[in-house]
Amino acid sequence: MKGLVVEAAGKICLREDLPLPEIDAYQVLCRNVGCGICNGTDMQLINGQMPFIQYPFVLGHEAVGQVVAVGEKVRSFQEGDYILRSALPGLPGYHSFWGGFAEYGVADDYAARLADHAGADIETSTRQLVPAGIDPVEATMLITLKEVASALHRLRLQPGQNVVVAGCGPVGIAMAARWLNAWVPGRSCLQATTRRASRRQSGWVRILPLTRGSSRWRTLCAAICRRAWICISMRSATRIF
Repeated sequence: MKGLVVEAAGKICLREDLPLPEIDAYQVLCRNVGCGICNGTDMQLINGQMPFIQYPFVLGHEAVGQVVAVGEKVRSFQEGDYILRSALPGLPGYHSFWGGFAEYGVADDYAARLADHAGADIETSTRQLVPAGIDPVEATMLITLKEVASALHRLRLQPGQNVVVAGCGPVGIAMAARWLNAWVPGRSCLQATTRRASRRQSGWVRILPLTRGSSRWRTLCAAICRRAWICISMRSATRIF
């Protein structure tokens, strides 16, 4: 099968000799229909900026796959289902950093393994069905939205707190436009950005163009240092002061 392989730092190619992954009784085989690109993890892997990299490896960790084969003990999925985070195990001659950019991937039935005491791995619990009515390719964004929801849950924001979302990509927009509005109604959210297209008013959300080193930037940084504001960095989706 085909797969997007990183052969060395900064060197990516399309290989066509990847072996098809095999499944066990608690797994399903998926034909991948889409995979998102993570500006954080994927770019660091491509550029060789992670210490545990082993070459060559198959890239991609935000995949959606359609089930084409089902193990005999699988109970949560059936043929034709679309599943979040279909992944690729290590293959002969290739390592896998989740391997979402391959034609086929594998998903575990975590619930069935857990019920049968068959060695359930909590990491595989993120393999979930794509809800009906959502385009399976667009469903790759559900992976990002789940991470946003998890991050905001851990932040434990309270009404009345001032929040800065430092980032204007899909995660930053999701933070500002959906979750912060639901959790901290009536508060303003400042989004630091240098993108001209984002210089607009958006309801209760104020989006400000900030240039690093400008007076507005320095004022904002000083407020964050005094802990008068909470800053959520989109590079790590965690709270920074």
